[in-house]
Amino acid sequence: MCGVLSVAFAQGLLHVDADIRNEIVTSLPYLSSSSAEGVRSVLSTIGTSMLTLAGLTFSATLVALTLTSGQLGPRLLRNFIRSRLNQLTLGVLLGTFIYSLIVLRRVSDDFIPHLSAFGGFLLALTGLCTFIVFVHSLVTSMQAEEIVASVYGDLEKALEKTFPEALPSDREEREAEKESDGWEDFESEYCIDSIRAGYLQAIDLPSLVRLGEEFNLRFRVVKRPGQFIQTGTILVALSDQPDLDDDSIQRIENCFLIGRVRTAEQDFEYSIRQLVEVALRALSPGINDPFTAITCIDFLSESMAKIAKRKLPQRVFRDEQGKARVMTRPASFRNTLDTAFIQIRQAGADKPDVIISMLEGFEGMAQSALTSEQRQAIQEQARIAAEDGLRHTSAEFDQECIEARLRDVLDSCDCEPSADAEDDLRRD
Repeated sequence: MCGVLSVAFAQGLLHVDADIRNEIVTSLPYLSSSSAEGVRSVLSTIGTSMLTLAGLTFSATLVALTLTSGQLGPRLLRNFIRSRLNQLTLGVLLGTFIYSLIVLRRVSDDFIPHLSAFGGFLLALTGLCTFIVFVHSLVTSMQAEEIVASVYGDLEKALEKTFPEALPSDREEREAEKESDGWEDFESEYCIDSIRAGYLQAIDLPSLVRLGEEFNLRFRVVKRPGQFIQTGTILVALSDQPDLDDDSIQRIENCFLIGRVRTAEQDFEYSIRQLVEVALRALSPGINDPFTAITCIDFLSESMAKIAKRKLPQRVFRDEQGKARVMTRPASFRNTLDTAFIQIRQAGADKPDVIISMLEGFEGMAQSALTSEQRQAIQEQARIAAEDGLRHTSAEFDQECIEARLRDVLDSCDCEPSADAEDDLRRD
């Protein structure tokens, strides 16, 4: 876009120069004091310097990507690539270079585009300012704390999109667990198998609802976005034995986007796994950075506390007449909690500070939990984490700290919800 805009900007100013060059000489003598050779020299300098800065920007970005991928994980490369500031910096610098080339080829002894040359000077100043901001942002964004906070920002947006602002109830959690237990029973249903392997990136639920209304069918989606699908495994189950041709089956399959990598489009656990990967690399012997791991644990605990206060994602989708057409695989608090903390607990079992930080996070989650299933899942994870920590720790002081944090978690899990929360749950 910057390249196209620079071409349009150059052509526009050249036309203005050609139409009002006599007025420019009369009214703006400080712009028209340069000779053709001087304008060529200025534009050549601008073009060369902008191309050099663009090369530096590419090099600095590649260095940042190399360091970040090696220390914090390759999945974070996408955060650098999609950065608007990085894209804008490269666009402004390369656009200014293109602008200088276009204007430079029009300079002659008979036609000196003074206004266009001044426009190139302003673009050069803009490119320099953008480059300075880029360098500052690059140095800041390479800090582990900033990267973790950035990933948490993406996770927070995904949670806002996935979980509506509503309180869950014990009944909803029990129904979700019951539904997830029966997902593998397809004896009375017609199943459509996946013809390719990969990660389920997104599901076009509105189109699937319309197809269910068109074919008078109900669909049971077997996999959640983010899960890996093997070739020939069940993709979606239909309510009965339909008479569908190949084109209709293809239309149903087109509602499922399967790719080679996971994305955060409909998979909020993708950002959770990014934080987990950063924590795991920080706990590895080669890096040994428990402070970064504790930062990830803090943000993961905050995310789980938010999930505990919200209603489970919608699992039944209806058509305009209110008839259920699509049922998706339900997500549960327990599965998300396992995804967030099991691997970190396994990697940090021999580090008391990491175990203590996890137990403190579990205590905060237990205080936010509003259902018995949530508190039970938190209590189980806390017990296992404490057992692992005590098993790998011989220092008496560390053992006492772990036991004290575990008691705090268990006390929080035994607490009853507040009166307002009980009223909300009763109304739900």
